[in-house]
Amino acid sequence: MNAALRRGTLRAALGAARRPADTAGPRRSAHSAAASFKWTDPLDAESLYTADELAIQDTARRYCQEQLAPRVLEAYRNEAYDPEILREMGSLGLLGATIQGYGCAGVSTVASGLITKEVERVDSGFRSGMSVQSSLIMTGIHEFGSEELKQRLLPQLAQGKLLGCFGLTEPNHGSDPGSMETVARPHPTKKGFFSLSGTKTWITNSPISDAFLVWAKLDGKIRGFVVERDQCPEGTLRTPAIKNKTALRASITGMIQMDNCPVPETNMFPEVTGLVGPFTCLNSARLGIAFGTMGALEDCISRAREYALERKQFKGNPLAKYQLVQKKLADAATDAAYGTLAAVQVARLKDEGKAVPEMISMIKRQNCDRALAGSRTLQEIFGGNAASDEYHIGRHVANLFVTQTYEGQSDIHSEFFTILLLIFTIIHANLLTIQTALYHIHFTIYHLHPPSTIFYQPSTVFIYSISLLFFYYLLLSSSLLYSTPIPIHLSAFTFSSLFLAFSSLSFSSPAKKHQQRRRTDLHDSPGFSRRYIKTSPCCLPRCQAASPSPSLVVPPLLAARRGKTRLSRNQLTPNPAIATEERKNSPPPERTRPRPPQVSLAPLPQTLHLQTAVMALKRINKELTDLGRSVSP
Repeated sequence: MNAALRRGTLRAALGAARRPADTAGPRRSAHSAAASFKWTDPLDAESLYTADELAIQDTARRYCQEQLAPRVLEAYRNEAYDPEILREMGSLGLLGATIQGYGCAGVSTVASGLITKEVERVDSGFRSGMSVQSSLIMTGIHEFGSEELKQRLLPQLAQGKLLGCFGLTEPNHGSDPGSMETVARPHPTKKGFFSLSGTKTWITNSPISDAFLVWAKLDGKIRGFVVERDQCPEGTLRTPAIKNKTALRASITGMIQMDNCPVPETNMFPEVTGLVGPFTCLNSARLGIAFGTMGALEDCISRAREYALERKQFKGNPLAKYQLVQKKLADAATDAAYGTLAAVQVARLKDEGKAVPEMISMIKRQNCDRALAGSRTLQEIFGGNAASDEYHIGRHVANLFVTQTYEGQSDIHSEFFTILLLIFTIIHANLLTIQTALYHIHFTIYHLHPPSTIFYQPSTVFIYSISLLFFYYLLLSSSLLYSTPIPIHLSAFTFSSLFLAFSSLSFSSPAKKHQQRRRTDLHDSPGFSRRYIKTSPCCLPRCQAASPSPSLVVPPLLAARRGKTRLSRNQLTPNPAIATEERKNSPPPERTRPRPPQVSLAPLPQTLHLQTAVMALKRINKELTDLGRSVSP
């Protein structure tokens, strides 16, 4: 194998790895007698790799440490990228490694991830340039391009003879690519061509690229176009570099400015429309980033460990002797080990066709966040020396901050989890509002609304009951999330309302007609208003109520609120003497039973309580709707 590795090609390394075991060397097993703990691989992730994958990783590591590491400081300090790096990678077979055919190696997703891990162990900028070439433009052409486009471009891109880039982000639309302003129209003078106009920004490799995978809107639909520099007349395509970056200085970044840039119709992806195309390419790159950031974190761990062992403070003790320093190293090593295993698992699932985009978003977000947090913590071990680029830790921290933003900012990858969390947050914040709504629904049924035929309909009762149970479920979920108990009286109101709703079905029987009349008479009696004031709560929220139903008597307190009139103390406070005097002066009741009020089968009476409940629920619904709009792609 050593001879094959010295020859420097990926295919040679694979050939050596596939020789018999006596020539390729034994593969160490976690169950063998020689097994021991390695701080560089705490959970023995190597035991999960095949012989081919180990050979590919070794080939990539040798190239990166021997060829890239000596160049990284000069490239970072001068913000100068050498295009020859991609040609070197192409000659080794490291570009587009997962693609079958077209001059590519056709290795597993894990092997490709290990390549990106070794490159980013040196610098994220070098890995970024490789990922754009391999995962973005080459994957896009391979997945969606015509066969003619694949045969013409992929072999040259795989060898590094052609350099490419991926144009999606715009100055005004970073995380919202669906709102892009770049447009494509039929070319006014060239038949069989499209004319592209628009600007893309923060495009890695754009100043040195020969081919550009640009996404633009054609008749309102997002389409992919391969723009070739040598086909663009002067002035229609400009790619200025973005200078004075504080991170990823070892890579070259620029813009794509198109002004009626002609593109042949054959260079448009024929079938894919919408964001499916760019997201497919991004998912391929995101999985590589999940591997790569772990390589950068492992390099930070190695450098911090070496520094902590050599640096002596306080009576000649090395920094590594102190437990706070040990904890920082242990936390970072744990994050790196877990992140690597997660990336390997998702890569295996992708090869089996079982990976879904949410998995890739999860590990990209998690590994980028943990790598940045770990590197920042390890930076503290260096003290003031961390400010010097000779220790490399500051360069990794600056680069890892950017990895959180490209290929989807970490907050965007948190969309699914954020929606659930914010829904529960809104519910918890509106706990009192929901409690008030349920109370008013309960009060309306129990105290104000006479049994009517609207509650006799089983469908109405069913919908009402499901609504109550749904809100109670949301309350319960919010309670579990925030470890706060649901008030007992709120639970009582909810389930008593359910009981009343189902028990109202019994009023449809002839045996209950007498009870229905008695309860209707109660609402028409002169003393109902005062009994209402005496039994109603005094903490009802103030809101403007709609006109009451004719079937209900409006209490003086509510009438005063509608008419904005003031009530006397006697009207607000129940007084037995006043009630007795009213009974003496009131005319004797008629002997005939009053006619029951006519109840409409239309919507429920708009009482103060029902309106308050509706207002509360509408408020919560509006917040949830606004949340959904804010996170929709």
